[in-house]
Amino acid sequence: MCPSVGEIKSFGFVTLFFCFLFQIACGAAPAESTVITSEDPHCPEGYVLTASLTTHPNSSRSSAESERIMVDSAAAELSKNVAVPWNYAWTSTERIGCIFSGLDPEADYILGLSWWDAAEEGIVQSVQFSSPEDKGWQTAVPAAPAAAFSGDRSVPAKILLPIPQSGVEGGIFHLSILKEEGPHAVLQAVSLFRLKTTTREKKILIITGDDYGGHDWVNTAPALARVLREDPRLEVTITESPAMTGSPWLAFYDAVVLHFKNYDQRLLLAPSSGEALRNYVASGKGLLLSHFACGAFENWPPFEKIAGRIWNPELRAHDPYGVFQVRMTEEKHLITQGLTDFQIQDELYTCLDGQHEITVLCDALSVVDEKVYPIAFIVENTEGRVFHCLLGHDTQVYDNEDAAALYRRAALWAVGLIGEE
Repeated sequence: MCPSVGEIKSFGFVTLFFCFLFQIACGAAPAESTVITSEDPHCPEGYVLTASLTTHPNSSRSSAESERIMVDSAAAELSKNVAVPWNYAWTSTERIGCIFSGLDPEADYILGLSWWDAAEEGIVQSVQFSSPEDKGWQTAVPAAPAAAFSGDRSVPAKILLPIPQSGVEGGIFHLSILKEEGPHAVLQAVSLFRLKTTTREKKILIITGDDYGGHDWVNTAPALARVLREDPRLEVTITESPAMTGSPWLAFYDAVVLHFKNYDQRLLLAPSSGEALRNYVASGKGLLLSHFACGAFENWPPFEKIAGRIWNPELRAHDPYGVFQVRMTEEKHLITQGLTDFQIQDELYTCLDGQHEITVLCDALSVVDEKVYPIAFIVENTEGRVFHCLLGHDTQVYDNEDAAALYRRAALWAVGLIGEE
């Protein structure tokens, strides 16, 4: 039987090892755990897993010494046709409530949510939290499908969110998953992380979770995070829901990276999410756009004023995948100071359109039409710091030291640290 209410501490290596053996003994292929851990590339350095809770019946469960998690919905079996840990989930026809207790009001926490509409029942849900001030529910993440999309298929989504200290009362924080569409809300696992120690000054959030089928964001997002984390001042988190662009909790971060292209037929972002992102930038924050993020918010024309240039599907998409030279065009800018021209294997995008004022930092010459196209640029007149780069088709791009330096320096500029190294 799956527990209806439970409390759990972090999994140890031994527990995971025996779960692995159990699956092999049962003839099942080893499957990814639903629980987000401190070793997961989504989780920023310096945070440790203090409590976690999952519905998988073969997982070890034990009490935490201080921080605890409780979920108030019954567990149910979703499907026999998916990886074993994702078969089981909490479901509710209204909302799944989560209570985090034993929190230190002076500590910094982040929480992890794992969900997947494994049976493809058309589940759309939002994340809400209870405000101690008015005792009501407030939206933390707007409505979105209970899944991410990779290779044009539904896949599990892992969401990392900050816990605002203003939301904690008496060491307790209330969160819920609200059903918006479909038969019920769904949740497979919950994690709680506490900041132990860090020297990292600025927080960056990479938002991913959907893209063109030929773009492997599942691996490129961690590769980009690794590049940014090479600077010890940057704390980097990954969350797999483009709906996070509409969250009021964006204010928790000094800069946001858009690493997705959402498709309206499966992941439509409301104009309010675009407005929230624009307001975030206008507050003086940083924004980076990577590769096909130029195609995000396709249903919302004002996105051009944030992105500077956007994808026009009527234009030629890009040169054939191959090697080309990236040329520095604005060597005095804080981002490109000290950088030199370099060669890279990638897609040279020729599909950008727009009239908003930009400052081109790098460009490249097309081998197809012999025209020059921007590769990286600054978007002017946003009241924030916006950097847009078209590099990033696959993971080997981030292994290129020059491209990595370009993204890293752009991140430092976006959070206001450039020039302090």
